[in-house]
Amino acid sequence: MRYPKIGLALGAGGLRGIAHVGVLQALKEEGIPIDLIAGTSIGSIVGALYACGMPPDEMAERTLALTEKQFIDIVIPRQGFIAGNRAEALVRLLTGGGGV
Repeated sequence: MRYPKIGLALGAGGLRGIAHVGVLQALKEEGIPIDLIAGTSIGSIVGALYACGMPPDEMAERTLALTEKQFIDIVIPRQGFIAGNRAEALVRLLTGGGGV
């Protein structure tokens, strides 16, 4: 039997990122696979870590220790207020160089 693909969209907001990790853990415990994942802001970081194979419990442990300065780099706007360089560096750090 063919099952539909399951996609997950993760939103922005620091505290919401922690909630995203909890949702991923619950889906894992229920054996529900995630075929597609997308996110914005903290959701993109959580999504990248999950896509790299990091288990939700390890993700929670690592992300709870982060400070805002480690992943936000404010710039004068051209296309937005955050450049994303620190977020990319953070994903590389947390995944051992992969993921981005």
